[in-house]
Amino acid sequence: MDGNVYGMYLFGYGNFVSSSGTLGLTLSKNLSVNAGYQLGSRLDVKSNASDRIGIRLTQTGAIAGTSAFLLELPDAVRTRLS
Repeated sequence: MDGNVYGMYLFGYGNFVSSSGTLGLTLSKNLSVNAGYQLGSRLDVKSNASDRIGIRLTQTGAIAGTSAFLLELPDAVRTRLS
């Protein structure tokens, strides 16, 4: 399970906001699948200025992916990392 909210203020130029949530399921020792939903990604750069060209981008939708682990760490290294 993973979730995030990111944001950035671009001073006088606009702002950026993004949030998403995913849930992962391990199928085997070396393979996992992830699925989730992106709640919103918004980029707003000078869209309300009358004398300049601005941009406003909003994205929402499903997220899906897989992860494959090709290498396995030795037990001594794994113990030191945890």
